[in-house]
Amino acid sequence: MIEFYIIALLYSHRSPLLYEEEDEEINIENIVEKTEILYGSNKIIKRAIDDFHKIKERFDNCTDSTGPPVFYNTPIWNEYVNLAKKGIKLRFIAEITKDNVPYCKELIKIAELRHLDGIKGNFGISDGENYGGTARMKEGQSIVEILRSNVRAFVEQQQFFFETLWSKSIPGEQKIKEIEERIEPIKTQLLQNPHDIFKATIEFYEKSDWIKSCFPVEGLNVIYKDFSNSRKEILDRYRQGKHKGIRWITSLKNKKDVELVRLHIEDGVKIRHVKDLLTDSFALTDKSFLFTIENIEKEKLITNVLSSNDKLYLDHYDTIFETLWKKGIDINERIKDIEEGHYVNVELIPNPKESLKIFQELFYGIKSEVLLMLSSTNAFFRIEHNKDFYACEKLAHRGITVKVLIPLKIDLLEKINQITLKYPKIEFRYFNTPHEPFIGITVIDREKVLLLEIKNDINKDYIDSMGMTIFIESKSASLSYASIFYSLWKQSEMHEQLKKAFLQLQIHEKMQRDFINVAAHELRTPIQPIITTTTILSKEIHTKRHKEFLDILDRNVRRLKTLAEDILDIAKIESNSLILDREHFKIGEIILKVIEAYKNEAATKNIKFEFLHSGDNENKDVMVYADKNRISQVISNLINNSIKFIPKEKGTISITVNRRKSDNNNKENVDYKDKIVIVMIKDNGTGVDEQVFPRLFTKFVSKSFQGTGLGLYICKSIVEAHGGKIWAYNNEECEKGATFGFSLPFLS
Repeated sequence: MIEFYIIALLYSHRSPLLYEEEDEEINIENIVEKTEILYGSNKIIKRAIDDFHKIKERFDNCTDSTGPPVFYNTPIWNEYVNLAKKGIKLRFIAEITKDNVPYCKELIKIAELRHLDGIKGNFGISDGENYGGTARMKEGQSIVEILRSNVRAFVEQQQFFFETLWSKSIPGEQKIKEIEERIEPIKTQLLQNPHDIFKATIEFYEKSDWIKSCFPVEGLNVIYKDFSNSRKEILDRYRQGKHKGIRWITSLKNKKDVELVRLHIEDGVKIRHVKDLLTDSFALTDKSFLFTIENIEKEKLITNVLSSNDKLYLDHYDTIFETLWKKGIDINERIKDIEEGHYVNVELIPNPKESLKIFQELFYGIKSEVLLMLSSTNAFFRIEHNKDFYACEKLAHRGITVKVLIPLKIDLLEKINQITLKYPKIEFRYFNTPHEPFIGITVIDREKVLLLEIKNDINKDYIDSMGMTIFIESKSASLSYASIFYSLWKQSEMHEQLKKAFLQLQIHEKMQRDFINVAAHELRTPIQPIITTTTILSKEIHTKRHKEFLDILDRNVRRLKTLAEDILDIAKIESNSLILDREHFKIGEIILKVIEAYKNEAATKNIKFEFLHSGDNENKDVMVYADKNRISQVISNLINNSIKFIPKEKGTISITVNRRKSDNNNKENVDYKDKIVIVMIKDNGTGVDEQVFPRLFTKFVSKSFQGTGLGLYICKSIVEAHGGKIWAYNNEECEKGATFGFSLPFLS
């Protein structure tokens, strides 16, 4: 409401002159600036008519709702008509009502008329130079007093005031049409007074044919509490078929609000859930619109509401509502998901104080279990400093499971253990991690999860150490995090068990190695005298039968000797005590000596040796820097294997020595940066069983070999100790047998 009162201090060169009706008229033509008050209707009308005759260009008038009918019943109206005929511009501001519409229609014929609500008082300005006004004017009564002034400053001030009112007014034709066709005028206003907001909301309900609302669950609580009567009347009208009902869009996030929502559903309100609800809250009917950007919170009054009946607002937000309504799901489905735990509510909390508040609220609501995976070792001491382990211990005494996983720092283990002993009901365990995660995880009752970022791990105060927090309310997500927690928990348990088992295994392996060393040495001690004795006896005994017995004895003793030496080699290899006695020697000479040693045994199976030097003496005289005896042992084992698996028919064992550079495409799949020496031993025997190949150079592989299956494992260990590689493959289909090879770094 625009209220207008003439309250001014009027200044002039002379004091104002007050006239009674019987006073003589004073000639004011010669007065430069003057302000006066006239009394008496006859005098006022006469003076007004005289003033109208002096108007040259325009006349501006502002009047309340009584103005048009008052002017129409006086001689002044005829003067308005004459001014219009003379081409004088007439502008009128009036409050147009249904009672003065006929007079306003007449006024529109001669002047430009505009409407403004709530005008109080009446005044006119001619040519921007002369002012006349009265505060009181009633229909059917004459004007009894008027203030007139030509004081320039005052008149300019009133002219500015008129122009301001003119800019805020609407065309008279528009207002008359609204009144006659009963059209609500467009009105948009910001309400900041609780009383005005309450009044506008009541009117919003009363004038509605349907209601559409979009706001958080807290808004439902406000409506249910503060506007229960209006809400009840609407729903009663809806059940009687006199109203189209209420539709609400909200976001139901947790169990605590389910009962409130159910109350609205039972009363007949249609509600849908939308996950990503707008932060702005609004409600609209077929006639008006209410909107606020404030967060609607329980027990908190809204202090800013935009109210409007502008169709642009109504159409725009109606489109938004219908889009969200289509996107939403029936609230009963959402309630079912929440009650069964099939929902996800994620909230990002950047404020550490708010995070701490939520932690405390959740902590006191724990029902059965809390799982804490600490972000760092410092987090452990921070919790102890703030006495929260004591609170957890109290929870544990109530039968609530409390488990705490701590990132382990070995140097702080003793100090941590001293603290954990103070809380016997809490279960503490450690988990190993190369880097502390700096994200703390808390799982509550397998329904809620808090992920806490640590930004300042050194600080002992929670607020100063915390970053943002992610709060997840979801059974499925909570179970996933609980699963991760328990995986680490079990891993921690297994780690402790493995540490104990490893310690026992180390003790056992040491005892085993000690036993093998002793046993192998004890075996070697009697073997050599037996071999020596059999050699002497073979020269002195001449009977064939006795010689056969001695041969059997000698053969088995030598096998026993080989076994004892292999066992000793294995013990040295696995204890990393295999010592190489390196020297410079020609690899070809060692090969010839081994061939000579096996010549008699090979002859019994009709096996022929071929030692190839690639057609020149350069490969024959290749020098290597290695342990001569160990390399001889490797060659001997490989030749011995070939002899074993060549049938009793004509066989061939081919041995080659080559020097070459590393070749990524070679058949042996051996890659060296430097030059290498390769020794290849190829036979035409039965070959290697395909099932054995993956384990060929491991211990006790004996399916395709006679003996203990230790020889190839020892060969591999010796070659690799020299920095070389060993391999094997069966020959091409057109050939029989297998090829074994090994490489050694070439000594240039």
